[in-house]
Amino acid sequence: MKTQDILETLFIGNELSRSTRNAYLRSVRKFENITGQTLPEILELAEKEHNWKTSNLRMCLLKYRHELNQNYKRSTAQEYYGKIISILNHYEIDYGKLPKPKKHNENMLYDVAELPSQKTLKKCIELKNNILLKSATLFIASTGLSPVDLLKLTVKDYLDGTSEYHNYQQHQDILNAILEMEDKQVIATLRGYRQK
Repeated sequence: MKTQDILETLFIGNELSRSTRNAYLRSVRKFENITGQTLPEILELAEKEHNWKTSNLRMCLLKYRHELNQNYKRSTAQEYYGKIISILNHYEIDYGKLPKPKKHNENMLYDVAELPSQKTLKKCIELKNNILLKSATLFIASTGLSPVDLLKLTVKDYLDGTSEYHNYQQHQDILNAILEMEDKQVIATLRGYRQK
């Protein structure tokens, strides 16, 4: 039996949505990468071993949970771990009661490797021939918005955000009023919700 077959049985039995199926698949792939064993191998081991206190399954679960807790936020770690436990429960695999984790890395808010370095940001800003990239980089760095949130902004959002500097309704009147304020810094107050 393949990993996909095991998951398909779970998906059909529980009538799971596509996004939930993808979440299970990500969790299983991560589990297989961390433990070095495939899901079918784990289920086969669990059926052969009757003493869960010394089982390989138990060791794999502890290793998986430890790696998740060291590298992810608590909510993400619990989601990944919960999907694996859900699969084991679906197949009625007895893994025993695992000890509670002692410590969780609460300071892990993001993966630092995904953030651009200061050098990369400076390179983007120094590009004189691409004003769009330069302005987008400055805007993202100064506001804390993600590129997805930036792409969702509209001219109306900007005009609404600068409403404390003008009393006009027409776009051209608003832009003229802002351009006339050469001695003032116009700071837009943008309202919205950040994406996950």
